[in-house]
Amino acid sequence: MQEPTVEPISPERGKIPKSKKKRSEKDAYRWLSRLGRLNRELTQIAPVLGLNDVSRRVRSAILDTGYNDDTPFFFSPGVQERLKGWKDLVDGSENPQDCHGHGAHLVSLVMKCAPEADIYVARIAAGLEEVSNSSNNIVKAISWASQEWRADIVSMSFGFADEQPCISDAIRKAIYDRVGSVLFFAAASNYGANDREMFPARDDSVISIRGTKADGDFENYNPPKRHDESLVFGTLGLDVLSAWPNSDGEEYKSGTSVATAIAADIAGILLGYINSHPIGKPFYNSKHRAWTRQGILTIFRVLSVNTLNLGYLYLRVWDLIGKSEDVRWAKLGVALAEL
Repeated sequence: MQEPTVEPISPERGKIPKSKKKRSEKDAYRWLSRLGRLNRELTQIAPVLGLNDVSRRVRSAILDTGYNDDTPFFFSPGVQERLKGWKDLVDGSENPQDCHGHGAHLVSLVMKCAPEADIYVARIAAGLEEVSNSSNNIVKAISWASQEWRADIVSMSFGFADEQPCISDAIRKAIYDRVGSVLFFAAASNYGANDREMFPARDDSVISIRGTKADGDFENYNPPKRHDESLVFGTLGLDVLSAWPNSDGEEYKSGTSVATAIAADIAGILLGYINSHPIGKPFYNSKHRAWTRQGILTIFRVLSVNTLNLGYLYLRVWDLIGKSEDVRWAKLGVALAEL
């Protein structure tokens, strides 16, 4: 039996000295800075809305190659306190490790982009060459993330060319057990038009993410939209700086894997904000819908803009920045109430 093809989880871009920083790298930095501005605005209103109640923090699980806690980023103040769970399904190690680097890059990126979320990491493969044989590990990781960690978001920046029924079953069981209140994100593919969208991104229960430049243009590495898809979403996935093991600092990476982490972060930021609203606020009875695939996609549509390619939506949060609390909440609340 032919082994399923796996999306490369090792992007091509590497570390570049500051003096040679490209425009796309500067643009990505500014893009993430704008996302940081939204986080700061939401933090300022947190005491009023109750967002600083630790029992309400969003939980994000990253299924990948792990992370190294001896990487400089993970020594930053407050980082270790936010890493709430570790599960090694490769070696059973109690100590975090990443023999590849991809996982560490995404874990640190998630932590930077969604500073109010608690982070859980499942190591499902040691590296690219092992992912094609890691379906059972992925199944166990999905179950662990949903049942043991009670994750709100599960991010999967990997893919198979062929369907993996056991993974589909695990995703559906998690959604059923959690009464729909868990979100799964996956990377679409990095092969462009040479291959179709990967699995599990093309699973009906998963939110598939493509990558864009900082200006919203979809990158050529994205797979074409399927004939049965009316809309697809993309967000920043070019030259994004984040931690890398055995490095003096951080490295630039590109691909749908990076975009998936950022889209999951945006969902985490929005869930935290929505969950912070107490009884009595308008649309309170609708806010639970944000934890469903249909609900978060509805919100994504409200925040996204059309691109030159029909049906390709560029996801960003700029319409929420600098707005009054009433305007910001109404924009999201109305979308959920109309479902």
